[in-house]
Amino acid sequence: TNAENGVRFASKIISKPHLVKTHSYLQFDMILQDSTNTVYYLDKDQNALWTTTIDEPIISNIFPIDFYKNGKLQYAFATSKRIHIIDKTGTYIPGYPKSLTSNVSIEHFNVIDYDLSRSYRFGITNVEGYIYLTDKDLKVLGGWNPNKFERKALQPIQHARLGRKDVMISVQENGVVNVMSRNGQRMSGFPYDMKRSVDENYFLKSSNSLSNSSISIISNSGELVELSLEGNT
Repeated sequence: TNAENGVRFASKIISKPHLVKTHSYLQFDMILQDSTNTVYYLDKDQNALWTTTIDEPIISNIFPIDFYKNGKLQYAFATSKRIHIIDKTGTYIPGYPKSLTSNVSIEHFNVIDYDLSRSYRFGITNVEGYIYLTDKDLKVLGGWNPNKFERKALQPIQHARLGRKDVMISVQENGVVNVMSRNGQRMSGFPYDMKRSVDENYFLKSSNSLSNSSISIISNSGELVELSLEGNT
């Protein structure tokens, strides 16, 4: 119901407010979730346009995508067991929600669009730190079935385009930095072990080459380390 200074919900809100683009790209609406796992879609005036109840809490950001490449947006996100894609009316697109496999417990999810062509890739990290990269129909791609790491990832796998080269970046909780190609192969000089635990946030300085690009990471003891994407500090 509408309250004087906002919206009042019957159950406790458990998610952050996710601001999402609309079809017109001229404004942002909002998606959030309450403790009954009901998902609400609010317009810019805080009117609930639809609600739907899903199986679990949302664990990722919510990504506006143009799945059909027709200018109409859908919204992709993850729960611990499944990937969800819902359209502007609150209806699942055909085939979704989907599970990657029956035993994968998802911890991180990201949507990657290498060249803004809307040929989306989904980066999925499980609770052990293994990374899967799929197409938009959740078909796992070569080199990522899964790409196995020894420790948990601090955040979803990230993509960067450096000149004409695509790189995939994942930082583990023990301070190991992984930089990979699109097919999952480790780049020269990686993985790089910082030999200390690090903060989950890092800053990527991108350029038109690996040698002029770097990652700046802060250790949990407060030390700032700048790591060249050629694997040198």
